[in-house]
Amino acid sequence: MARWPAGKDKSANCDSRLEKIRDFGHYGHVRKLSSLLFEIKFNNGNRIYYTERIIDGEVLILFLGGNKNGQDKDIKKAQKIAEKIHYD
Repeated sequence: MARWPAGKDKSANCDSRLEKIRDFGHYGHVRKLSSLLFEIKFNNGNRIYYTERIIDGEVLILFLGGNKNGQDKDIKKAQKIAEKIHYD
């Protein structure tokens, strides 16, 4: 994965990644956590958790952010939300 330009803050890193996903479908460094949940990893330890579901031809993506320190708690929370999106 390429290094972020010097001086970019966490928000800019996230915005840049979201633009790449939207514009090119490029997610970067991703890890599958379950059949529903995926993790986008950043070099600085930040994480974005997401799931995708197609509804009426539109792709719905859940995003929940966190960092390495709260990773276990964030994954559990994201998994519960992903299950609601897919099964409710």
